[in-house]
Amino acid sequence: MRPESGNNLGLYHKLGFHSNYPSLILKVPDKLPCPERKAKMGGGVNQDVDNLKVELFQPALDDRKEIVLGEIDNWARQELGGVSYLKDLNLISGGGGDILVALYNNEPVGFLTFYHSVFLLLWGAVKPHPRQDQILKEMLFLFRENHGPGEVLLEVNTRYHSLVDFLIKEDFRIEKSVVRMLLEGFEGEHLKKSQNMVMRAWHA
Repeated sequence: MRPESGNNLGLYHKLGFHSNYPSLILKVPDKLPCPERKAKMGGGVNQDVDNLKVELFQPALDDRKEIVLGEIDNWARQELGGVSYLKDLNLISGGGGDILVALYNNEPVGFLTFYHSVFLLLWGAVKPHPRQDQILKEMLFLFRENHGPGEVLLEVNTRYHSLVDFLIKEDFRIEKSVVRMLLEGFEGEHLKKSQNMVMRAWHA
């Protein structure tokens, strides 16, 4: 649960809740620096010499939709304690939202989604990878190339410490810090720091 103000913290503690890693709401910069060794762009595809490829899911991946989304679902479940994004991704794909997929050696290693008619929130995940920062940087750059400047927010729980460090370094501005409260005895991965990069408002 997320108390809206610090005045509520005492009440939540009395009810048996305890503080967890806080979340940060960050503003995505209007201009993002070009990724190092950026390859040529074309047709919604950004590919470098090391087989990292970032594609706009529609229409570039339409013929591989079920396979790619199934692979994303598999690694998300394995890395994030059984969390599945498959239903949400299918809704976004069918509803006209954007999904950017990063593939390394043709295997999905990250995704970003944006549904501007519903929220100004960009959300997604990048799995642990030797080129994790570069993967996210490529996706963010392609997102801005497609959408141009404008207010877009991203929410990150600070247990994803590598992600927070990366975003601050890339000039994301912290708009707000949100205290998260969990009921005493609630178990799960939320109590540990994580090398994953997860950007989702309701994922602790």
